[in-house]
Amino acid sequence: MHEKPETIDFSSVPQSGGIPKSVVALVVFGVIAVFSIGAGVILNAGFHHVWPSLESLRIKL
Repeated sequence: MHEKPETIDFSSVPQSGGIPKSVVALVVFGVIAVFSIGAGVILNAGFHHVWPSLESLRIKL
C-alpha cells in the first residue's frame, strides 16, 4: 500500500527556473520579423499604382 506522509510542508512556494534565453531570442527575432515584413509591405504598397487618373489612362496593358 501507499503510505501517506505524516506532515506536508506547504510553507514554501516553488521558484521558477525563469525563461530560457532561447525563448527570449525567438521572441525578439519574431518581433523584428513582424516589423520588417510590415515595413516591406508599406514601402512596396505604391508599386504599379498610378495616380491621378489622367496618367492611369496611358498605361500599356
